[in-house]
Amino acid sequence: MGTLAIKAAVVVILGSGLYLRSTAQTIIPVSVTQYGAKCDGRTDDSAALQSAIAAVAVNGGVLQIPAASCNHASTLTRPRSVRIQGQGANVSILSYTGSARGWVVGDAGSPQNAYQGGFSSLTLNGPGYSGSAVGVYLGADPAGSISPPGNSADNEYWQNVNIENFALGVLVGNNAYLFSCDGCILFNNGQHWKDAGTAASNAGERMVFNRSVLGQSQSSTLPAVELDNNLGDYYFEGTSFDYNNASQADIQCLAGGMHATFTNDHFEKRHGEYIHINNTVCNGEIHVFGGEFSTTGTGVTDNDMIGLSGLYKSQNVVSVFAAAVNSNEALSAFVDANSLSRQVTLDSLDYENYGNLPSVPVNAHGNPLGITVRNTQNVASIIGDAGTTFNEPVSPGNALGTSANYLPAAGYGTKDLSVGVGTTTTSTGLGGNTNVGDYSLVSCATCSSATSVGQGSLFFLTNGPGVSAFGYYAGAYIAGGVIENVAATGSLYLGAYAYPRASGDNDENVIGYEAVGHGSNTTTVGGSGIIETYLQGMTMPGTIYSAAGKALPFCAAINKGALAVVGDATSPAYMEQYASGGAITGAVICSYNGTTYSWLMH
Repeated sequence: MGTLAIKAAVVVILGSGLYLRSTAQTIIPVSVTQYGAKCDGRTDDSAALQSAIAAVAVNGGVLQIPAASCNHASTLTRPRSVRIQGQGANVSILSYTGSARGWVVGDAGSPQNAYQGGFSSLTLNGPGYSGSAVGVYLGADPAGSISPPGNSADNEYWQNVNIENFALGVLVGNNAYLFSCDGCILFNNGQHWKDAGTAASNAGERMVFNRSVLGQSQSSTLPAVELDNNLGDYYFEGTSFDYNNASQADIQCLAGGMHATFTNDHFEKRHGEYIHINNTVCNGEIHVFGGEFSTTGTGVTDNDMIGLSGLYKSQNVVSVFAAAVNSNEALSAFVDANSLSRQVTLDSLDYENYGNLPSVPVNAHGNPLGITVRNTQNVASIIGDAGTTFNEPVSPGNALGTSANYLPAAGYGTKDLSVGVGTTTTSTGLGGNTNVGDYSLVSCATCSSATSVGQGSLFFLTNGPGVSAFGYYAGAYIAGGVIENVAATGSLYLGAYAYPRASGDNDENVIGYEAVGHGSNTTTVGGSGIIETYLQGMTMPGTIYSAAGKALPFCAAINKGALAVVGDATSPAYMEQYASGGAITGAVICSYNGTTYSWLMH
């Protein structure tokens, strides 16, 4: 007969038979007062609180805080298996009176188990935002070094928690894998949140904020939220960033990388940027779905809503869909991509400005962006830069580009409209002008029917009816590339650095890279590096001028080697200069003797 083995059970004999009752322990919340905490707002309860945490950590569970204020001057270490639970954020308060870290979460020195830890229904209060205290150090050992395997703030859940009056509310260290904050308020801290992990530490892998508030940060030098890790993904939904320091961004990346997604969030500031990526040291990926960007300041030109500044480090991605922009002041740009950052997409933005409309939704500072703008309502007339792609018709008369200006002539016929596309283009003048390219036709207030295509083309022109330039800085300078070309009429400059001979030349055509014109009423083809010019299918008349006293066309570099048959010529000796008059016919060639060009007998 077999043997009955009973483990982890108690045999209970009743009148009706034999039963087994499991000895599995039911986790019962423990109050800190059971371990001697006074919670009178005066006594240092550090030792009692830490003892209570250690007891609960053995099996994992809930440590309850009464509806009172419990002070602690020492840093408290809370394993990830312990949940600290109060009776309400406004009534259960854990006040840290020291100057280091109030709480450290994820200590490898304490027992760990699968119980989900966190904070709920309480306030973590600090000694003041002007000091050095940190509210919670999340995901690393107290020393702050990279933690060994198994030491992590894993599956951390916070609900209805207030963190206030710290120099830094939460510092994310290393190995903080999963975190969720539901209904949390980080308020009146110098800085609310900083993720300072490194690429090797798996810092901040998944961080989620739902229906939370991060408001009124007080640091004059740091953003309210600083995300400097390389591996972490942050998700904000229904969260408000309210009235943070005027001169600092709501969220900023100062090192490493920032990946953040915002869904139906509210940004409200007095002045300053909302989201900022410093390209010099940070790779960023920002996605915004819905929500509102609201500026409450007045009388001051605000910074950009989203800024990508600094020297180019790597490719950044910014996309904003269906967001509302509501500002009381003039914005310099919605997205300021002042670097070689690319992949900026704005879709279905709705501008509802009570002050001035932003001068530009996107500011590229002369660099290509490849921006897509579509379905945009109530937006200013200046959009994007030369790399902008439009998925909707562009209204006539719009100037498209950073700092571009539009000033049409009387009437709105096609001839009178001017269109500028590019950074700091100036589509002004007497109408009919077209400018494409950064810093193209910047200053031409009296231009009409002018066309300027290419960065810096006709840069300095102030008076130029009927002038056309195509190419990088085409027509910007005169011969030599130093003196500015400020005036021209009916001229063409085709090719990068194509120069007129002098400012003020009329009907001068210059064609070729670094080609230099020969003055008014001339055509120059090719720069100094050209050694041969081929003109296919050209026909020359047998006799150019036959009447005595009529000179041949001007012999210049463009005609070097050209042959002509002339009538009524004197009888010049071979290679002598031609003179009109006489009665014989001869052939001449445009020749150069090292100093001058002249027609000589051939």
